[in-house]
Amino acid sequence: MSEITIRQPNFEFDEELALMPDTQDAMYSAFSCSVTILSPHIERYLIRVMRSCLSEIKDEKLQALVKAFCGQEASHFKNHDRLNEILRAKMSEAGRQKLQKAEAQLDADYARFFKEKDLLFNLAYAEGFESATCAMSLWAFEHNTLANSQKAWKDIIEWHLAEEIEHRSVAYDVYKYFGGSYRHRLIWGSYGQWHLYKYLQRFGRIFLSEFPERVQTRHVLKQRGKPLLWQLLKTLSPSYSPHNVAVPKGLKGLLTQYSS
Repeated sequence: MSEITIRQPNFEFDEELALMPDTQDAMYSAFSCSVTILSPHIERYLIRVMRSCLSEIKDEKLQALVKAFCGQEASHFKNHDRLNEILRAKMSEAGRQKLQKAEAQLDADYARFFKEKDLLFNLAYAEGFESATCAMSLWAFEHNTLANSQKAWKDIIEWHLAEEIEHRSVAYDVYKYFGGSYRHRLIWGSYGQWHLYKYLQRFGRIFLSEFPERVQTRHVLKQRGKPLLWQLLKTLSPSYSPHNVAVPKGLKGLLTQYSS
């Protein structure tokens, strides 16, 4: 029996959805837009990697966790695909073209990784990404960074972040199952995190240029940046294990809202 629940929420997005989730924080809004644009690309890649080694996993509990992990990631990309269609429609033609080019290059990277790199590289990348997103999720809940985002934005991202914490150990456990070492994880997991940050920044610059006004009366990333950096750095420690992460209070209750 898997410890991870596959949920299928159906988020409602209408014409009133803002391109800028927090009208008083342009930088964090650009970050939020970048996260939702990147999500379907990485999630399809992660599912492909995990499914490619599923038949080699003989541990039935880990098999079930991998299947549930893939189910959650599939639910994520389906909802983000719908949100992203609306965002692209709100952008200028020049902005859409820049975004399309960046997304195509990201997809090409993932296709190349899967085709040309060995399984352990792809698993280390997946683990590096998952540890980073868990760290970001813990930071977001601890500092209530979505408090001022539009409700439709807050709902989908909060749900997604909560599930990132729920399935935080799967990629790590699969990597370890196939014999991944700390040194290898440090090198290629760190590369995966760098690759993530590179595209988040690239997408973010595109969205910043699309916002009608770059209002910055709040600055979540500047005001809360040090705790975020600390959470991310902890994932690179030899003693790091997602099994030792303290789950935020109220997370189970939040996820229950989306379990029906």
